[in-house]
Amino acid sequence: MSTPRPAPGDGDEEPLVGGDADAEPQQGAAPTGTVAPGDLLADVDVRPDPARPGRWRAELPPAWNVFYVFGGVTMATALRAAERALGREDLVPLGAHATFCAPVPAGAVVVDTEVLRPGRSAAQVAADVRIGDGELALRLTATFGQRHEAPVAYTGIDFPAGVLAPEASPERPASRAPDDPFPPINFHEQTDWRPAMEGVRFFDPDAPPGPARFASWFRLRTEARRADGTWDPVALCVPGDMLGPAVARPLGGVARSRPFLILSLDIDLQFVADTDAEWILQHVVVQHAGDGYALGTTELWDDRRRLVALATQRARLRPFAPPPVPR
Repeated sequence: MSTPRPAPGDGDEEPLVGGDADAEPQQGAAPTGTVAPGDLLADVDVRPDPARPGRWRAELPPAWNVFYVFGGVTMATALRAAERALGREDLVPLGAHATFCAPVPAGAVVVDTEVLRPGRSAAQVAADVRIGDGELALRLTATFGQRHEAPVAYTGIDFPAGVLAPEASPERPASRAPDDPFPPINFHEQTDWRPAMEGVRFFDPDAPPGPARFASWFRLRTEARRADGTWDPVALCVPGDMLGPAVARPLGGVARSRPFLILSLDIDLQFVADTDAEWILQHVVVQHAGDGYALGTTELWDDRRRLVALATQRARLRPFAPPPVPR
């Protein structure tokens, strides 16, 4: 019997609490602990299709599954293909906008690319991720540009207040809570993720409600760095996909009794600076939730309090019914 799939547009989901997720459990997906560890830069690498110029192929492993492949990983694959299609070492990613059209199961994907504007100092590229050779799953447009001196240079927002250092932030519990409504998640095994707000008891089922704001430290267990030691920009698509805990905070611990999924409809990620830091801080603020949707921003800071990137995300909220336990 096949597993029901989400309607078109349900391309990226995250559980109400914890990390991020995608749609109903994929039939035949490998359970946590039985898959090879993920290596983001190797896993989103694309190879050209010699039979079709502008087409690239990749194989996304189940290490990145939440229910389907995590949306930020699919976005990273599209951005890598856009970068390869442009083929300009003098241009760096400035921004990328992803529209999620369908969930992506682990396995083969193709990415069709088109250079929209090959300018001298800036360029735009489009990339469509397709499942196999068919269904459109994600559409991305990316802007690349040269860095140069300008008469102004400043950061107009401050590092968030009340944030613990990574070493002082609680680690994800080694064992799952008995009332956790979600199945084990492969994606969580690839990341180290630590709630970082002073006084916020994220893992406490009796946590009181709070404002729709959340901060957490993030790093990949297998680092995604360039030859110069800095984070590869495509890797920032992963921590940039993050709304769930901020959406949940106003509900407090009661959120566990009525779980829902957060399905990304689109993410706009703007790159600000390179970093060679160990940790990235995700500071998430949900500006509005209602009518079945949430809208929020995620600031990405390094552990030296430098702004690295800024994401805006729109998502649909959908109740989650845990699958029955097999008899």
